[in-house]
Formats: sequence, structure tokens, C-alpha cells
Amino acid sequence: MSTGREVIGGGGQRRPGVPVHVWLLLGAIVGLLLVGDGVARRLEADALLDRARQGQATVAFADRRVTATVQYASPQLTSPDAPAAVRADLQALVRREAAGQVASLRRRRDQADRTPVLPWHRPLRRARTAYVAHLDARLARLQAVSQDLSALYIRPPGLEEQLQAARTALAAAAGAARTQDVLGAAGPGTVGLRAGRRPYCHGARAESAGCAPVAAGPPASAGR
Repeated sequence: MSTGREVIGGGGQRRPGVPVHVWLLLGAIVGLLLVGDGVARRLEADALLDRARQGQATVAFADRRVTATVQYASPQLTSPDAPAAVRADLQALVRREAAGQVASLRRRRDQADRTPVLPWHRPLRRARTAYVAHLDARLARLQAVSQDLSALYIRPPGLEEQLQAARTALAAAAGAARTQDVLGAAGPGTVGLRAGRRPYCHGARAESAGCAPVAAGPPASAGR
């Protein structure tokens, strides 16, 4: 007697599996993506290291120019016995030299900040951020010197730490062997003075800078 129902595929059929060649194709695609990402990461690291080398060369050049100008202007620049007008002119000379280096350092800073890095390459993005912060600190100090000569003899807080943070981040992202020579040339130190000679400076930061006391203050134009 028929029950009115039919059993279809009573034995059950297994669904066909994914062909081997499809798995091989997917594996090849993933491999290519990984290789391509590695190449992109390497190119990004090379570009960022190049920007860092260029930035440090500009930092070192600016330091040398300002230091040479200070040496040229000495000893009158730091002598309380020099006429006030002479000191003012020499201070203005050093400030102009510092101001003249701002544009090139800002350009290097902007170039480093625009170095392309893919969003998922987080170590390289952190390295870029750290290095740009280091250049921002150096730029701020150069701008401060261009406005007030006493800033030349004051080590800004955190400057050494920012340099070390940039060095560490670059090493972590691009490898210590490739970065060991990048940030070693230009440090955050102040311009050196002769032993036993304290700087002549002025303004609210004079005492903290260890400035030599003078009988009469500098002219109002000396700090502008």
C-alpha cells in the first residue's frame, strides 16, 4: 500500500568538497598579499628613515649655524662689560640666524609627517608620530631662540626623552641595525660655552639659565 510519501535520496548524499586547485589558488593569493605587504612595509620604512636622515641633517646644520654665529659674536655677546648697544646688535644677529633656520626645519618636519604609511602598519605610524614630535620640539626651541636669546642656554624639559622615544620607535619599526646611525648625529644639547663663562641673558628665565649678573639691564630691543 502506498503511503503517499516518497523517500528521496534515502541513502543521503555528501556535498561535494572544495576542489584542491581552489585551495591552492587561495593560498597563492594570500601568499602574494603577504609578500606584497612585506614589500610595502619595507618601502615605507626606507622612506621614513630617509626623511629622518634628512631631518637630522637639517637639525645639525641649524645647530652649527647658530653655534658659529654665537662664536663669532663672542666674547662681547656674553660680556656684561660690552656696551649695551653692541650686545643688542650681537643678540639680534644670533636671533636672526636662528630665525633663518626655521623654514628649512619646518619643511623637513612636514615632509616627515607626510611620509605615506598604510593604516595597519602601526609600528611605522608610531615611529612617524614620534619622529615628527621630536622635530616639533627642535622647531619650537629654534623659534624660541629667534625671539629670546636666553632660550639658547636652556635645555627644554623632555627634549632628550623625545629624541629617545623617536629612536626607540624607529628601531622597533624598521630594525635597530637600520636605524642606529639615523638619530645619533644631532642631539638635543645646548650651545657650548667656554668653561667658567656663564651666558649673558635677560628676561624672566635669566635666573634659571644661570645668567651672569649685570649692573644695568639690557635694552628693551635685546629680547625681541
